[in-house]
Amino acid sequence: MKLLEAIARVAKNDPSIKLNTYGEFGETDRDHITAAKRFLFGDGYTKDNEISEEATMLISRLQLTGDDFEYIGRGGNGTAYGNNEIVFRLDSVKEERTMYIPVAEVPEGLSATVINSGECNGIGYRLSERLEVVEATLFDVIPFLFQAKTQGVVYEEIDRNSFGFSQDGKFKALDPKHFQILGEPPSNFELSLHTAIKSFATRKLLLPVITFDDDNTYVVLAPQNADSMRDRLYSALRLIGIDTNRIENIKDPPVLSIPETKIRLHDSSEETDLADLIKNVLKEPPEITGSRRSSPAR
Repeated sequence: MKLLEAIARVAKNDPSIKLNTYGEFGETDRDHITAAKRFLFGDGYTKDNEISEEATMLISRLQLTGDDFEYIGRGGNGTAYGNNEIVFRLDSVKEERTMYIPVAEVPEGLSATVINSGECNGIGYRLSERLEVVEATLFDVIPFLFQAKTQGVVYEEIDRNSFGFSQDGKFKALDPKHFQILGEPPSNFELSLHTAIKSFATRKLLLPVITFDDDNTYVVLAPQNADSMRDRLYSALRLIGIDTNRIENIKDPPVLSIPETKIRLHDSSEETDLADLIKNVLKEPPEITGSRRSSPAR
């Protein structure tokens, strides 16, 4: 369908569009319906209004005139529409919380790339790339949170349906509206780790969890034996020449960020994934000799 048609269906509370309900009587979320109406018709809308020239011209200018659009869903900040390539989001009319940084200040590469944004008839809109939505796992989320931290921000809206992959395989947040400045409020990074571990560590995914990205290996330890496991791991890493002073050691929750991904043991001419070695170390006492490689492999 046309993009304007999809938005109009939300504005009319069309039964084919399943908005969330809340309350004892299942009241439909009126904020998103109101936002769709204002975007299409302006403030003085009535049921007999035609779509405003402002909305029509915007959709034309952004070249969103195809007939392959659909209503994707809604969240706390607004509704999403899109096709296979892009997502068009309309803000809710709810007052935004000021704890998040402006979308334009979110570091590049952490969320879906914003192509265009602005306002139409007083309703904010945002056009961005469409990610392949996946059910996130701790193996992806932990590196993502640390990567955000290195860029001075913290992602706050952590759940299984908040992430996706771009066409080049980059793991990103779907919505750039949920980033905070690191340390504002205090300990917000540690809180984000707590939320991730609580959300994703289940009976099927027991701690410890070892994962990695291009530059670092991450270890999420079980709280009940974190101290002993950390000591065991540090001993093994020192034996292979890794400077444990370079490890970022977060006590609560117990998470380690090790600035290495590959190592070369003395008895091998090939490099080994550090993650695999750590898995073995945490299963049994280490008996390892080797030397740290000079630089991360790519």
